[in-house]
Amino acid sequence: IDFDAYPLLSYARVWRTTIKPGEILIMPQGTYHQCRNVTPCLSYSRFHLDTINLRPFLQSMFDGDAAELSQDEVIWNAVDALMKKVDKVTDAGQEIVKESLRAGTSLILSPDQMKVSEDVTSAVDALRSLRHIVRETARKLDLREAVKGSKADRMPGPSSQTAKIDGSKEQVWSVMVEDIDYCLHEFRYRFSKNVPKLPNRRARGKKRFAMSAPLMRAKRDDAANITVYNGYQRIENDDEGDPILSFSTNLERGYTLLSRAPPGLTESDRKDLDADISSLSVGDEITVQVQKKMCQASVLEARKCYAAYLSYEDYPALYDEFLPCDLLRDARENKSDVPLDQLKPGKVVIGLVGEKRDEYRGIVQSVKCCTLYKTQLNWRGDKIERWVDSKSIIAVGGRKKRTNVNTGKDED
Repeated sequence: IDFDAYPLLSYARVWRTTIKPGEILIMPQGTYHQCRNVTPCLSYSRFHLDTINLRPFLQSMFDGDAAELSQDEVIWNAVDALMKKVDKVTDAGQEIVKESLRAGTSLILSPDQMKVSEDVTSAVDALRSLRHIVRETARKLDLREAVKGSKADRMPGPSSQTAKIDGSKEQVWSVMVEDIDYCLHEFRYRFSKNVPKLPNRRARGKKRFAMSAPLMRAKRDDAANITVYNGYQRIENDDEGDPILSFSTNLERGYTLLSRAPPGLTESDRKDLDADISSLSVGDEITVQVQKKMCQASVLEARKCYAAYLSYEDYPALYDEFLPCDLLRDARENKSDVPLDQLKPGKVVIGLVGEKRDEYRGIVQSVKCCTLYKTQLNWRGDKIERWVDSKSIIAVGGRKKRTNVNTGKDED
């Protein structure tokens, strides 16, 4: 154990015990542990899911940090078992109704017939809770598909095995929501001669996404590698063919007004540009490439550091950006920094963005040691701060101050 890397570990309290035949050891969620067989033996372990550890269980499912578990299948099987238990009570109630209809008598229920056992009551309550969880999962997957395109399948979250049950991931979870709704609806009217029709649930729309800005109406043209927004805005997709825009926000509307970035520089021109970048000063004006467009910007700060390129959850490619590693927090333990040896592509982190350090969940795409430049983009009237690397700078000009941000020295 490297106590230099983890100095507080030396203060951790350690419990040691020996488990004997017939004994059970219960460990709370998140307990670090190590096991050693002192004699040849057979042992059995399992994960227990209840209301105490449900939230971290779901968080783990979307972080994708427990590859050995199939959390989506656990939820699916739990829902299936609960629905069978509730359906059994519903069928018994409907059988009483059919008996009265066959006998031609009025339906009169005794207190014992109407009484529901505590076991069934608990099952109904659990189904209601799982219904909200499943619906949120469907919403999240639906949103990911809309804003991430093909990247959605490579993001941490419910396993692809679930997708094989019934088409796409979003479809599976949506079907599960409908099954739960129908099960609870029938249970409610189990003693009715005519079960009312279940109202149709609104499949899509602003309320489902619960976003401050609505999704644009978009249609992708894979042959031309573009997405047509709201019927007229033809915007190129990113280098992987996924949508750059998704929401009707000022940031995304401003992107449509920016000029298109020129083709890539020659090796000679890039070398000259790198020389100009190395002498950048605070206040210098530069041109930054943002996806397929270019934007004027001014330099605010520069620092050489380890940086991660993030793709934020539930946001399209336009929001992807570099962040210094000291502005990243562990998604599981929000207050702790992320060790460099754990910063790898696919890692889920919290990015601290802007002066207020707003928190956004993102997935690490790449990590490198480089010089990052904090810039203020002139985004069609709006001022937006963003960290960029030297490869994102495509032109330098308009020097105003003489403090070199790379060396910290004043220049004449």
